[in-house]
Order: sequence, then structure tokens, then C-alpha cells
Amino acid sequence: MLAEFWADGPNSETPPGHWHALANQVADHPQTVKRIGGVGPVVDALEWDVKTYFALSAATHDAACAAWSLKRYYEGVRPITLIRYMGSKGQSSDPLGPSYHPEGLPLEAGVVEVITSSTASVGGRHHGVGSVGDIVVYSWPGEPANPATQTSNVRWIKARDWVPYQRKTFNTPAFPGYVSGHSTFSRAAAEVLAAITGSSFFPGGLGTFTANANSYLVFERGPSQNVALQWATYFDAADQAGQSRLWGGIHVQEDDFTGRTVGSQTGIQAWILANKYWDASIIQESISPMFSFEPGNQVKVQWECRRGLYYKIQSSPDLLNWSDASFSSRAANTAAAWLGTMPSTTGHFYRVFFSPTSQ
Repeated sequence: MLAEFWADGPNSETPPGHWHALANQVADHPQTVKRIGGVGPVVDALEWDVKTYFALSAATHDAACAAWSLKRYYEGVRPITLIRYMGSKGQSSDPLGPSYHPEGLPLEAGVVEVITSSTASVGGRHHGVGSVGDIVVYSWPGEPANPATQTSNVRWIKARDWVPYQRKTFNTPAFPGYVSGHSTFSRAAAEVLAAITGSSFFPGGLGTFTANANSYLVFERGPSQNVALQWATYFDAADQAGQSRLWGGIHVQEDDFTGRTVGSQTGIQAWILANKYWDASIIQESISPMFSFEPGNQVKVQWECRRGLYYKIQSSPDLLNWSDASFSSRAANTAAAWLGTMPSTTGHFYRVFFSPTSQ
């Protein structure tokens, strides 16, 4: 149930969209008092929505950048690769036992076992599953032929055929696991929702979702009865989103916990930056440009910038009279550079000028 609720795979609102949907529910809740940060005057619905979406979208965007940078750097393996590879090698628990291999799966009674002549016989728990010596796992066998009317009960299957609890057309994402995107997105979003509402708790003290019996699940028929999900805080929901990827067989624990940490840092920083745009303190920040002399009597100026603000280079022969050396342009990235020709006169100065509008 939880694996499917938080799956957010193809043809869905995706994990960031899921949290925007939760933000909509918060905004529409009758007990939500719309004070930015939980303090100050009550704002109208438009201001609340604009600032919520601004901060939440920025946080989940930055969470994606952080998570996918780590994914490409570490190239963490997914459970489907681990289980199938190790299961095809054998078991690594008993060097004197059958099918031993140091790179095999650890044995655990009732979960990971080796098929023996006894368990493979008629009436044995591994009968018809595979051959003697195969490594088998007690798991969900995959989507049934008709998910709308059928279920797939857990049973013994060969480890090399293991699949996560997902659609057979999208059983695992085609990119590295470490860190979990769901964990990173969700924690970042939770930080923003807690910050903008001034409370870590859902309005009224409880966030809820009810999955109706035999109509909600898509991977198979179910649930067998109505299931109500509940979260006291935004962080509870974020934790559950990350954990759902473990239970669904998409991630391992290390992916989840590190993702939560990265998401927390991302969400907090996004919230701090969003406030600087709202209170205009963003234009009070100082710039520390770096200057270098280039061949051909040229000078290069480099500086860090804030997306959305306008920047231009000004020059002066005496620090009193300044003139534009470049056109004003809106920053689309967090760093910029300008290259210009030095005047023939000596003692020339340059500065970076910025403002919220083009001028």
C-alpha cells in the first residue's frame, strides 16, 4: 500500500508534484492560518500560493540537482541488481554448505534459502520453484496477469528472478540508487511546508489519506479493506515516502537516510533564499568579484550571482565617474563572467552593479 501510494512513477505527478498536491491540501484546509512563517499578518490566498509554490518548487528543484549529482558520482547499485547478481552466485553464509560463493546472498531462514533435494520434493516448500542448489527468496512474484481482479501473494521464487513491488513495465528506475530521490525531495519539501506554516504539524494536527478497498491499488487488486494513512507532521510523511522505497524494493537503507539529510539541508537553504527575495534583502548582498588579466590587454571579471537579478559591469578611471561597460542582463545561473579590453589609460577600475530590474 505505502509503496504504491508514494511510487509517483511514469504518468503521475512525480515526487515533487506529490508534495505540491499536499501543499494544496494544506492551503485549502479550513484550519490553516495563512501567515508566512507562522508570524505577521494573514495574507490573501494569492500571496500564500505564490510564495508556497516559489519556495517549494525551488527546494524540490535543488533537491533534484543534489540527489542526481550524488547518483552520478557514486553510482549506487539498486536492490534488483544486488539480489539477482548475488543470488546467481550462491550463498555466502556457509562455506561448507551447498552453492557457497563469497559474493552470494546471506542465508536467512524463511527469507533466503538454498533448494535441497528435501525441500524440492513433492510437498516441500521449494517444490516446483527451481533446481537443487538454486538460491530462492520468499517474495512478491510480480504483477498478476490481471491486476484489476487478481493479487500476487508472496511465495518462493528464484533470487535471479526477483522483482521489486512495482509495475512490470517500470520495475526499477534506470539510474543509480544512492541517494534516494524520494527521500531527498520529500525532506526538502517537508522543511519548506514546516517553515512557511510555522509548524511541523499538518493543519488540525493530522494529515490523512484513505485508500478505498479493492479499487486503489494498480499493481494488483487491493487493498482488501479501506486503509487510512496518517501523518502528524510533514516530516512523518517525508520519512514514510523514503521508507516506502525500501519496502517497494527500489532502494536500500543507506540511500534513504543520506537522502533525508541532503533534503533537509536543501529545503532549509531554499527557504532562507526565498525569504531574501520576498523581503528584498537579496539586493543588499555584497559581491566579491574576481579579476584577472588576459592576453591582448583584456581584463576578465567573474562573480557569483542570484538567478533573476540583473547584472552589468561598470568601469571608472577614478572611482568617481562610472560608466556602463556592458549591457544589463538577467542571471540565469549562479555564476557569470565578463571579458573586456582595458583602456590605454592607466589606473582603470571595474565593479559589478546589480538590481532587481533592468536599468
